[in-house]
Amino acid sequence: MKRYTQFKPFIISEFEVTDWHHPRHNHNYYELIYIKHGKGSHLLNKTKVNYKSGDLFLLGPDDSHEFYIEVKTHFIYIKFTASIFEKELGCFIKAL
Repeated sequence: MKRYTQFKPFIISEFEVTDWHHPRHNHNYYELIYIKHGKGSHLLNKTKVNYKSGDLFLLGPDDSHEFYIEVKTHFIYIKFTASIFEKELGCFIKAL
């Protein structure tokens, strides 16, 4: 499985696609994924969930996922590492 690594503490990205070009993967960061519009399914860990406009997903570093797009989808991603809480906000997250 592919693993994506992010070094910046906070990134926002927005894009619209008809085909998903990322293999099943996980990352070293957290993601909030907002579906502005579109339709398809999201394989999150071992669960397949249908998505539609207005849906929101929260993924942690241990989650793996990929999308299957049925209707052109507009994604808005907010990606952040745990370090943002310490570096940018002056607090920390204790791992469970």
